[in-house]
Amino acid sequence: MNSILKLFCVAVLLIAAYTATAQILEPKIKFTLRFEDAIGNKDSVIVGYDSLAAPYIDPDFGEVDLTEVPFDSIFEVRGADMGGQEDLSKITIDAWWDAMCEWEGFAQYQSINIFAKHFPVRISWDSTYFAQECYDWTHFTRSWYYLFHPSFYNGNIIRLNEQSDFVVTKEYLAQTETFRTSYLHSVEGGIEDTVYVMFIGLAGSQPTDAVEEPFGAKASVVPNPATYEVRLELPESFGEAVYWQVFDASGQVNRSGEVEHVSQSSWRIEVMDWPPGVYTVKTVNDKGKFATARFVKL
Repeated sequence: MNSILKLFCVAVLLIAAYTATAQILEPKIKFTLRFEDAIGNKDSVIVGYDSLAAPYIDPDFGEVDLTEVPFDSIFEVRGADMGGQEDLSKITIDAWWDAMCEWEGFAQYQSINIFAKHFPVRISWDSTYFAQECYDWTHFTRSWYYLFHPSFYNGNIIRLNEQSDFVVTKEYLAQTETFRTSYLHSVEGGIEDTVYVMFIGLAGSQPTDAVEEPFGAKASVVPNPATYEVRLELPESFGEAVYWQVFDASGQVNRSGEVEHVSQSSWRIEVMDWPPGVYTVKTVNDKGKFATARFVKL
């Protein structure tokens, strides 16, 4: 009986050890962002990307859902998907495929959610990690606003391979001409207070809102951002018969279709029921000519 009991205990320990080591996956891309407030409080967030990552809290990558947990009353930073406010975690892993490196102008965004009583806040990282190809345009931006602002790169983003830290003030984060830069969340002590949001985008080329494929044509989406529907506008020379696909931020095809006669080189796509996020529209005509554009669904 004792020997059977021992064997049983060993089996339980082996299973527990296997489970403990097998349940946490290591993402292909992973880096740490470090934060320090004006009086020396410190925090950090792990950001990562992997082809197996899910667009929600994924325990396999060590993510723990803190959405309903109050922020620390003095200083705390959490990561989340691009929308922020939901799926808050100290580890945030988003979907990424190597093919995304070939998408000119594409960036895969996640949000950084900052609660601080004592600004300014210093953010730091290992800049050498972003020197490698495919990551060298990884950047911080204050708001989705800069995804489609004409002067996107004029001082509005911070490239992580060009410096190893920067300091953000409350005034910088709270500028009102942008949107989705703050929200109210519960804080320890039974109150609600303002959490400020920045976005980090993994990218291998300069982000744009309307990009041109090699040997392709430039397209545009209006309105951008959109709530109910979008209109895709193509050059008149693009032709009439068009096959189109819409990709979500994870690279999955969200919608597709074919238009035999494009009236005035534009047509509408209803997006009312789509989840908020960034979508990429890719089109190809009957001569094999491509055009690509990107838009934000609110």
